[in-house]
Order: sequence, then structure tokens, then C-alpha cells
Amino acid sequence: MKQLTILVICCVISTTAFNQTSQQFSGGEYNMTPLDEMSPEQRATIFQMLEENEAKLQAEGKLPMVYNKTATVALQFPLAWNDGFEGYNFYAISNYVDHDNAYPNSLEDWNCGERTYDTESGYNHQGIDYFLWPFDWNLTNAGAVKIVAAAPGTIVGKYDGNFDQNCAFNPGSWNAIYVKHTDGSTAWYGHMKKSSLTAKGLGETVEVGEYLGTVGSSGNSTGPHLHFEMYNDDNNLIDPFEGTCNTMNVDTWWADQDPYIKPEINRVQTHSAPPEFMPCPEPAITHESNNFMPGSECYFVFYAKDLSPTDLCNLTITKADGEVWYDWDFYQPDYYLASYWYWWYTIPNDAPEGEWTWAVELNGTTYEHTFIVGDMPVSADNNNLLNDATAWYENNSINVQLNTDEMVNANVQLLNTVGQVVAPQIVVSGTEQQNAVIHTNGLSAGLYYVAIQDLPTQSFTTIPVYVYE
Repeated sequence: MKQLTILVICCVISTTAFNQTSQQFSGGEYNMTPLDEMSPEQRATIFQMLEENEAKLQAEGKLPMVYNKTATVALQFPLAWNDGFEGYNFYAISNYVDHDNAYPNSLEDWNCGERTYDTESGYNHQGIDYFLWPFDWNLTNAGAVKIVAAAPGTIVGKYDGNFDQNCAFNPGSWNAIYVKHTDGSTAWYGHMKKSSLTAKGLGETVEVGEYLGTVGSSGNSTGPHLHFEMYNDDNNLIDPFEGTCNTMNVDTWWADQDPYIKPEINRVQTHSAPPEFMPCPEPAITHESNNFMPGSECYFVFYAKDLSPTDLCNLTITKADGEVWYDWDFYQPDYYLASYWYWWYTIPNDAPEGEWTWAVELNGTTYEHTFIVGDMPVSADNNNLLNDATAWYENNSINVQLNTDEMVNANVQLLNTVGQVVAPQIVVSGTEQQNAVIHTNGLSAGLYYVAIQDLPTQSFTTIPVYVYE
């Protein structure tokens, strides 16, 4: 089960922009590191399945009888935003391969650290765990993060249909895809979301970066993550990372190997209240909002990975007129794999209305989020077809109604507060009153926007709707 640790530590360096004592802030470490385990019997079953499938595919001419072992693959990153989603980042790495075969608590990763684990049963972690951050279950339910092929190859194994919302160790099987490469190596992609796997089957080929499925928590897993595991042509486990304590292979298998610690800001966001992280597998209640009226309270939040106490974060809030409202420096008190920090302020009653900017600068990169103070703007070309549109939430659905006596030809989409499409697009066409129903099953409670675009004129309007649990 996920546990949330809240640390309130005064480690902010004030600047001339304001008095440090005026700050109200909180946050801390996000303590959720998904674990998984595979029994020797399960692993043996997989190896037997792969051996039988590969022999069959070789007989059919879909796999070579002899592999070019000198043509080592150069692995690409195995995750990406799915279509319709975007943002700065969505993951952190919780665990690497354990190179110390002793157990329990005898840990050594490729960099001679302890970013791995083993269990009392004798399992030493054999892959790389990429977990979703922030809002893991929200992203999982929306299918926001896709698993992609790290190298071109042939599908030699595929499991699907298994339960995908596990939160604790269990004897269940995962949903997974196994891809054989031209050098004879094999990549395992595990814990996928049920029914998200590619339609391609045994013996079909995939290109690097091609969709394989989305992240889930199927099988023996304690939370949503991708378990990525690699074997060479002799079915020996390898660790794709080159490092002093990697005794499995000399060279990196990555086309561009990331550093052991890679500090980044995953998300910058404004909220109407602090985010609420719920017990697994419930999605977080984010309280995200992009629209604030003068006099209302606004929470300024950033979500980070791999930050250390020496990583300087410069934080800036800029008004619609370009004037800097607040500007300060921040160091978090310790190294955290995943962390979040938030400050809250009341928007002045005389604040300039329009687009404001909340920004975090880290190591020369600026991460920005824009939000609106005042009324949400709509297109100046908005026509009567859209002016009279209404939308409301009821019984796990958002009902949209266009009230007009004229011909309607419009697209209806549901967006979250960062502009991501979170439900299938609906095309509304016809005369007089037209209705559309957007199902919200799987979406977390919070603020959303119904975006309606009149196709003939390309004019649009947005209607805020709050989805309840």
C-alpha cells in the first residue's frame, strides 16, 4: 500500500522579491516504490513458453535459425506519453537489477548503490522498474503512458487478460510482451494494463518506439510500473546499464545511457487545494485548477524526481502584466526519489486578470505552467451555436446539450486542467437541440473542461464541469 510522508521543513532562501516569513508551504517525499516478484516456477514457465514459441517461429521462417550476435542492439527508452497526452515527465526509476545474489537485504545495483531489492524467499530483482509519478493510478486509469519497443524485433510471447490493479504481493500472472531482437537477445515488458496490449501477435514484428501497451499493475506487483528485463542470446540475464558493479555485461546496451541520478521536474501545476494521495489502487484527488478569481486561494505545486539537497530550484510567479509577483530559491532537505512541494497564496483583489505563469528553473531548464486569473477566455469568434451550450455531471457521465434551431456540426472533447484529452471525441451533427454523453468511468474526481468546436467556423467554447466520486 502506498504511504505518504509529509515533511514541513523551512529550507527556503528568500530574495528581495518578498519577506520569507510570508511563505506558507508544505510537501515532502512521495514514498511509493513499486515492488514485484516472480517465483522460480513462473520464470521457468515463461522460459519454456518462449523456447516453444521460438522453435515454432523458426520452423515457419519468422525467426532466423542463427542470430548475428555481433550486431548488439542499442536500446531506446521504453516509455512515452500516449496519444492525446503530454507533459514534462511521468516516471522515476525505483529499482535496478540486484547484482548481489545473497539475500535478504544484500543489495548492489550497477552503480554500486542500493537502488534495488531482494526478498526473504531468495528473489533478487532482475529488471528495471519504471513507476509513474505523479498521480500513478490517474495516469494508469487514463492509459496516459504507453510502453514502446526499446528495439526492433519479433514478438515471441504475449500474455493478456490478467487483473491489473494489484497493490500487494500475490501469486498471479502478469500481462506482458516478449520481443526477440536480431542479435538473439530478448526484452521482457511486464505488468501491463489488461486489454491494452498491441493487436499484433506471435511472430509479428515491431519497430523501435512502436506501441506495445500501457502501464498497469498486473501480476505480482504492488503498484503501477513497467518491469523491463533483458536477456542475451544465451538466455543469460543482463543489465543494460554499464557500471562498476555490473558483472553481467561490460558495455552499456543503451543508445544513450542516462546518469544514475537524473534530477528533473515532472510536473508544475496550480491547485485549488493540496493534492490528496489515496490508498492503492484509488486515484489521487488532485484538486488541479487552471482558473482562479481575484481574492481566491491558489496552491502552487511542483513534482520532482531525483532531487538532492544541492539542487537549486528557482521559483517564480509572474502576473498577467509581466510583473514578477514572487521569486524565491528552494533546496529540498534530503535526496528523494520522488517529491512534491507546494506554496499557497491569496490572489490579490486588484490582481491583473489574464494569463499568469508559475515556473520552476532547475539546472538551466525552466518548467512552466500557465493559468488564468479572472474569467476563462473564449474565442472572440464564438457563435450562437456554442454560446447556449450547457454541460453537467450526473451518474458517472457528463451530459452536453447544444440548444439551437440551426444545423449543428461540432466536435465535443473532454479535457483535464492541463489540456489533455481524457475521453474519446464525440462528433455532434444535426438540426435543433443536440446532445452528447461523455462517460467518466476511470476518471478521478476533479475539475474538467468540455471543449466544443463548431467545425464550419472553427470557433469554440469551453465549459467547466466538476466530476464527483
